[in-house]
Amino acid sequence: MSLGARIRQTRNQKAITLQELSERSGLSKGFLCQLENDKATPSLPALERLSGGLGVPVAYLFLKPEERLYVVRESEQAANSILSEGVQMQILSAKGRQLRMMVMELPPGATLHGSDGHAHEGEECHFI
Repeated sequence: MSLGARIRQTRNQKAITLQELSERSGLSKGFLCQLENDKATPSLPALERLSGGLGVPVAYLFLKPEERLYVVRESEQAANSILSEGVQMQILSAKGRQLRMMVMELPPGATLHGSDGHAHEGEECHFI
């Protein structure tokens, strides 16, 4: 996907008109139209103003779709799972991602894995 197409897609996803983006960024509507149609190449300062108007970091405009941020809304989260001994688990991460994030609630004195340790591939982060 070209830079212009990414700019247009981001603008449309955020329901921003060319006029609104022009007002937010200080860039002319004509220049923005040329950018979206790949008929102009923005300078770095223009990219910074454009990304500010879109409310995204400059780097966001250059990321491939699979590299972009994932937002998991509460309505999209899996239901709470109740494990043994009153332990509750809620998965927060997007499906199909390498990093799996979850919130676990353990009552006082509960153990998650007993005395045996557990091992798996990947990364893990604990917030206690």
